[in-house]
Amino acid sequence: MLELKQNYFELFALAPSFAIDKANLAEKYRALQRSFHPDNFAAKSQQQQRLAVQCTAHINQAYQALRSDLLRAEYLLKLQGADPQLDSTTVFDSEFLMEQMALREALEEVRSAIDTEVALQELQVTVDERLKDLFQAFSNLWDQKDPAALKQAVGIVQKLHFLTKLQQQVSELEAELLDDF
Repeated sequence: MLELKQNYFELFALAPSFAIDKANLAEKYRALQRSFHPDNFAAKSQQQQRLAVQCTAHINQAYQALRSDLLRAEYLLKLQGADPQLDSTTVFDSEFLMEQMALREALEEVRSAIDTEVALQELQVTVDERLKDLFQAFSNLWDQKDPAALKQAVGIVQKLHFLTKLQQQVSELEAELLDDF
């Protein structure tokens, strides 16, 4: 049976790293799902059936965390005892905050743009590029395996949350504008 105390990387037999092969992760996920699918335990005891359900839930949770760049970054920090404290921490990088204000203004201005589709696309590209840059910065910091770099990586994850939320809002606006056509 699966060890429910294994960390997510151990579960999928992966080295703890930000850079992972997502195709390999998906392949290992499907194999684990086949092995621990509750239907395979239908003729077993209730305890074994319950354990199979718990294993499947653990596998699903681990897969969701590792396949998402943001959740994987958070999980790596958690494994190192570093918590981004997203609920109680403020980002103090004034340049980043100014950038966020400008991006939010751009989001609001999309509705009144002459060509909303072009304005929305430009904003999406800007947000996607910024996310890509921050994920690369996190990866570089993580690879340093240094306490100072780890502290900086926490700050990057906090920034990633801001941009991920903005990316979601851009997608929601796109869906809303498409519904209007």
